Amino acid sequence: MSDAIDKGAAIITVDPRFSTVAGKSKFWLPIKPATDMALLLAWIHEIIYNEWYDKKYVEKYTYGFDQLKEHVKNYTPEWAYGITTIAPDQIRKTAREMAAASPAVIVHPGRHVTWYGDDTQRTRAIAILNALLGSYGRRGGFYRAESGNMAEYPHPEFPKPKKSGKKF
Repeated sequence: MSDAIDKGAAIITVDPRFSTVAGKSKFWLPIKPATDMALLLAWIHEIIYNEWYDKKYVEKYTYGFDQLKEHVKNYTPEWAYGITTIAPDQIRKTAREMAAASPAVIVHPGRHVTWYGDDTQRTRAIAILNALLGSYGRRGGFYRAESGNMAEYPHPEFPKPKKSGKKF
């Protein structure tokens, strides 16, 4: 992270706690716990309605953009402020910051695998945000390994282990 900052990366930390990472970030958004979805929806709204998204990438790799645009129409930064306690200007600045770095941007959920019960939708919103920014498979974005080779069906038998794993 220090190397990335030294090279000009802007880190945006969304965390109610002022952590070590938050202290090194360009933006620290001390969000009200369990309100991540509101922030993500407001970011998506800003990126779409300001046309900061990667139009060519979205056209080539996604579907349902018009439905998404309609869905997030009312999820403005002002709407999110009432839920997240993050000021609308901070939501706009951070959305602009991500868009300016696109496609070399990664919106990452952090190290937790479960949060507040809306994990599937939160993860989905993060994936949508990354897709709007064109970060999948692009330099500085999410690395996408080339696919490996898979034997045709029927697949060969799985090899039998040489050891049983039992301790006697």
